[in-house]
Amino acid sequence: MTITQHYEQLHGFKLTNFKYIGEGDEQRPSFTIRKGQEIYTLVICQDPEDNGPGFLHIDEWDGK
Repeated sequence: MTITQHYEQLHGFKLTNFKYIGEGDEQRPSFTIRKGQEIYTLVICQDPEDNGPGFLHIDEWDGK
């Protein structure tokens, strides 16, 4: 699976919650998403191996 295919799996989901998970300096931002009966937690990490918390940029949508 390509990285594009990985993220395209999120189409159609609705963001329903935000919270931090973990402890101390290792807290990671997480978001709950839902589509119908499917519910997932997105966790923002610095890399695929989960070597620490990361940062999610929030940019204004350009309509594309």
